[in-house]
Amino acid sequence: MNLLHGFFPAGIVLASLVVGRALDGGVHWRTTFAVTALPIALVAFMFLVGRYPSAGGGLREPSLGVRQALGNRTFWLLAFAMALTAGCEGCLIFWGPNFIQHEYDVTAFVAAWGLGIFGIGMAVGRFGTGAAVKIARLEILMVALAFLAALASLSLAVVNNLWMSMVFLGLGGLSIACFWPSILTVANMRIAEHSATLMALLAVAGIVGFGTIPLVTGLVAELFGLRVGLGLVPAAMAIAGLVLLKVAGDPVCEGEALSV
Repeated sequence: MNLLHGFFPAGIVLASLVVGRALDGGVHWRTTFAVTALPIALVAFMFLVGRYPSAGGGLREPSLGVRQALGNRTFWLLAFAMALTAGCEGCLIFWGPNFIQHEYDVTAFVAAWGLGIFGIGMAVGRFGTGAAVKIARLEILMVALAFLAALASLSLAVVNNLWMSMVFLGLGGLSIACFWPSILTVANMRIAEHSATLMALLAVAGIVGFGTIPLVTGLVAELFGLRVGLGLVPAAMAIAGLVLLKVAGDPVCEGEALSV
């Protein structure tokens, strides 16, 4: 899961630098959005012409139902952690370049490097998590990374130095990278195996957080400034760390996850 999701931040790095250079060159931001339609259309075409293996004609176990998932205590803990961590990830993606540009009065391309460094950190974090789980328990690794992300984002909010802010963005990307794919993996291990319903419900929680926390950060920034607004990120990540610590402390029974 982490290896597959590692290509998302890799795309962020490429797109942010290209768009940042274009904006400094006088290209209107609406034009950059319009050009984005081209690779999206290419992806749609790839899905259209792609060949996929059949599901097979054998009998399958009944899939996990929505009601079953919503009645599971571990699901709610993971959903809450997903909303918080995805929201913090979205907050740094949305507000990181604005923070660099407005706090330090730099060009759009320099601000784009802030997002690019964050994306590089995320890519390294996701590819690295895929390797680290071979030697460390995933739940414990997530707890450690949650508190590291809280420290990195707090440092970003309080340290007034351009290059240190870039470093903290990279460290934030590195430490926040694993949560979306790793929470899905833990749910697969602890609740139900191969359940599309479970994955979708957790993704919904992540999407809600991805939209809500950046919105609240923007509202706080309107009143008190972006540094104060970004202070929501370390608080949310610390809470997520405590939630994941609870998940990590729960015993795992052999064969606990339903096979669906």
